[in-house]
Amino acid sequence: MLDMAREIYRKFGLVYVAPIQHDANIIHSKKPVNSLADLQGMKIRLPGGMVAEVYQKFGVSTVSLPGSNIFPALEKGTIDAADYVGPAVNWDLGFGQVTKYILFGPPGTMSLYQPVDLMDLTVNARAWDRLTPQMQQFVEEQVHAYSLHHYVTIQKRNMAAMDEFLKSGSEVSRLSGADVIEFRKAAIPIWFEWANKDADAKRVFDLQLNDMKNDIMV
Repeated sequence: MLDMAREIYRKFGLVYVAPIQHDANIIHSKKPVNSLADLQGMKIRLPGGMVAEVYQKFGVSTVSLPGSNIFPALEKGTIDAADYVGPAVNWDLGFGQVTKYILFGPPGTMSLYQPVDLMDLTVNARAWDRLTPQMQQFVEEQVHAYSLHHYVTIQKRNMAAMDEFLKSGSEVSRLSGADVIEFRKAAIPIWFEWANKDADAKRVFDLQLNDMKNDIMV
């Protein structure tokens, strides 16, 4: 995938140096959600694209808002719930003050729909090509090291933040294994629709799909 990403980014004069693992995305809600059926009629801040389209299959009215607008929208009741990053960041943003419920997947699954919020280091290709091979390797190694440190640090903060959410009165709602199956059935056709919009998107999707179908992943 890294080789493919670099090849695609090069077409736009960019170099995809390396990914940076951040966190899962979770939903904070003013209403309890104990099944996919409970989503019907809710207005939820979600990223656009595939994620929004899947939730729309379950009767959700999706709204796109920048992170800075989520708290006031929840406070005013213009949205019922909001997807954003993990507990640590969301606690600092005050989501516990304006919502009561936190939606997770089944036990062991923080996020049903976005298990990773992946960042990256991407640079101008001309600037990258001026670096020596040794310096390029050094930068790649440092990004990989930072990615691991960042992920471990944010998970430690997530655990502390969840304690704060619960102490402040927030409750965790979990979807079931049956919900996961239903959600996936709705998502798969949408994956294929988006993959078929672009030749490179299809290549990336095919690579991902082959990994998902491997026996160690099933």
